[in-house]
Amino acid sequence: MTAKEDLVEPIMGNGQQTTSDTNDQQQTPPDYQTSIKIENEDDDTQDEKAYDENGEPKFPNDDLLKLEEQVNRVRWIVPVLSDGELIKCLRATVCLAREKIDTKCEPCQRFIRDSIVISFTKIFCDDAVQSWKYDIYVAIYKNAMKFIELCVLKIDDDCFPLLDILSFIMNPLARYHQANNNRSCSYRPQNETEPFATIIEHRFPQRGWLVDFINRFGDLGGFDKLLTRFTSTENKLTISVVIALLKPWGLCYEYLSQSTIKKYFAPIIEFVPQYLNQLAENDFKVEAKTESKSDTLAAVIKWLRHLASRLSDCDKACRDLDELRLKMILRLLQTNSFSGKMNALNEVHKLIPSLSPIHRSTLNRSDDNEGLTPEKFIKWIEDHEILDIVLRDCLHQPQYVEKLERILRFMIKEQALSRNDLAKIWNASCGKHEAIEKNVHDLLAKLAWDFSPEQLEQLFDCFRESWTKASKKQREKLLELIRRLAEDDKEGLMANKVIIL
Repeated sequence: MTAKEDLVEPIMGNGQQTTSDTNDQQQTPPDYQTSIKIENEDDDTQDEKAYDENGEPKFPNDDLLKLEEQVNRVRWIVPVLSDGELIKCLRATVCLAREKIDTKCEPCQRFIRDSIVISFTKIFCDDAVQSWKYDIYVAIYKNAMKFIELCVLKIDDDCFPLLDILSFIMNPLARYHQANNNRSCSYRPQNETEPFATIIEHRFPQRGWLVDFINRFGDLGGFDKLLTRFTSTENKLTISVVIALLKPWGLCYEYLSQSTIKKYFAPIIEFVPQYLNQLAENDFKVEAKTESKSDTLAAVIKWLRHLASRLSDCDKACRDLDELRLKMILRLLQTNSFSGKMNALNEVHKLIPSLSPIHRSTLNRSDDNEGLTPEKFIKWIEDHEILDIVLRDCLHQPQYVEKLERILRFMIKEQALSRNDLAKIWNASCGKHEAIEKNVHDLLAKLAWDFSPEQLEQLFDCFRESWTKASKKQREKLLELIRRLAEDDKEGLMANKVIIL
């Protein structure tokens, strides 16, 4: 192998690989399975010592600097072979993590924060991956195996960069796995136990290397440590940590063996809802503010639902998760945090499409009468007076009112927007700041074309009542709303009502 073949490079503009002839990419050497197995067994002997001669944490700084320079080029290079800078830094980090001194080594922490993330993002997710030759795929496989060892050592530390990388490695749709989706399993767990993951026999492609990665994680005690992290009271959990720990396994849930699901994930599926329900109000508000830019609740439910689908009583588990989701949405709406309320409305936006019959049929839940249906969601809105809650404040924020539109359209579609509901929407702007008046009027102008004749008549009744009590400035606002309705009217229905008014 030439020096250039020690590198993973982006493809050229013409789609050709820079390191080798593309015709050789998919050739598999007959002794490949043996070569990977030997590498797994012998790799530990190559790990460097954790301390240098001065008793300080030892790390290959020169290799790190070279790695940083290569991966940050415009035409980036990731050195992945056994004598490359990536595996050298990985081995050193494993040694330090094993001694629990990695946090005391600044270059090591820099590697974990930056270079390792950049490197694995490129070699697992970049479009160029599919053009690389087979030897490069094997080298990446070995780097991933060493990374998994590091991740297991650090799983108690809630190291987000490493957990993010783990989600790349365990994602069946990652570019790397797509390029190697027909590989057979090569790794054999050292303990003679039932495998943690298995190939899906009835499905093609098989993604044997993904199964290897899962089994490697379990063989090193990763699933035991994962379960302990959830159930232990020593380290406090946050929603961010829950998502980061669940995501890799929610992605590859179909490949987990039934025994792995039952032993490790069934307790987690039971624990997480309890954790969320018991979250103190102050902690819940902090989480809502902290996670304002992420899909926290949706992500938790999504990964739990994927894993729960593998349980024997999956329908009940999914129904329980539906109830949990609604309960968490209500709690978010009731917080004083604007970001929390926006998160709640975002959750509703994601929830509404899942109520359609087409979506339910794709999940094989169309005959699940106990699951969440449009009727049950409407009843939840009514029982918990959701409309009163969302109209109580934040109406001066245009983005907030835009989110309300989706909920109200859903209610109109389901013929669930009552006269009383429409009156609440109108009254939410009466006598309020002009920003609120404008936003509510804009909302009504958008919704009016979906109103029934009765609702439209009620809207004009509200005009008449407000007109008699309105100030000069408020009348100008009402006239502006009426003008908008009349201008947008293609059939003249609105115009006739305006003339009568």
